[in-house]
Amino acid sequence: ISKLVTAICALRLVQDEVLSLDADVNGYLTSWQLPDTSLLKESPVTLGSLLAHQSGIEDADGAFPPYNEKDPFPSGVALLTGVTSYNPVPVCVSQPPGTSFAYSYAGYCVVAQMLQDVTGVDVATLAERFIWRPLALDRSFFWTRGAKDELPSGVQRSDCAVGHDRHGNI
Repeated sequence: ISKLVTAICALRLVQDEVLSLDADVNGYLTSWQLPDTSLLKESPVTLGSLLAHQSGIEDADGAFPPYNEKDPFPSGVALLTGVTSYNPVPVCVSQPPGTSFAYSYAGYCVVAQMLQDVTGVDVATLAERFIWRPLALDRSFFWTRGAKDELPSGVQRSDCAVGHDRHGNI
């Protein structure tokens, strides 16, 4: 569901003319840049291609395993630069954008970082502003931390729908 929430936040910024679906994402990114490659000569990576999983960014083998609560929660830039156990290689374009579909966690990490760079706040804050508050979803939030003790004030873990592994473990 995090990709859906991220996409809604991005599209709201497109609606508000803060972002464009067709502009080169490197024009929006300030804390990290997608590395230049000859694969980008015909077409840049755009927000539209990232949202559609057609950016040419493919996840590395073994990237993005289930979150281990014993590990520190990684920053977006750490994920993008490939210095975490969740994504051990830098994010880069491996296919020309727009030529194929490849489901990509890394691509949505680029979107999330772009949203943060452009607005100065994380996706959780944007979700509160653009989704939860306008829809009066008072018990909804975007959990951005892995530790059990970092839930918002007054929220019990039993109130949360959370990801789990194939054995049903949180």
